Order: sequence, then structure tokens, then C-alpha cells
Amino acid sequence: MTLKPTVREAVLELLRSFRITTIFGNPGSTELPMFRSFPNDFRYVVGLQESVVVGMADGYAQATRNAALVNLHSAVGVGMRWGIYSPPTRTERLW
Repeated sequence: MTLKPTVREAVLELLRSFRITTIFGNPGSTELPMFRSFPNDFRYVVGLQESVVVGMADGYAQATRNAALVNLHSAVGVGMRWGIYSPPTRTERLW
């Protein structure tokens, strides 16, 4: 019987297969398990806020012509992401 890889191991191998070894993010406590024994062939680029991190990853992806990985917080970060990349669907009057 062979041992199955953990989800973490499988994700890291998948990222390597796509040549994605740079991760952009604004880490919090939910990311701590990912940082334990962080692989030497990966790098984590830290940003101070989620919208900045998305912009950095976007620029990196365009410059390298490869996908970039953004690590967002599970609730607030994903909500910020939708606000950054979702265009307004209608014009609202403010006054």
C-alpha cells in the first residue's frame, strides 16, 4: 500500500508542474500551516493589503507570461478580491 500525499504536498507538486513557485499574499494566522517547512524552491512575496497583492501578482504574471498565485484570506481577502476585479455593473447616484 502506498501513502497518499497530503493536500499541501499535492498542491505544491501541482504548482511546480506549472512552474509557479512564487506566491503573493498578505499572510495571517490561517496561512501558518503552509509556512511550516516552506519549500526552498518557492518564494512568498508579502504585501501589506490584498488589493496590492493582487496587483503585484497581476504584474508578475504579465511580465513572466505565466500564471501567478495569490494567497488570500478565506473571508475578507476573497471579498476584497471581488471588489478589485469585478467591474461596476451600473452607475449609481451618490447624492
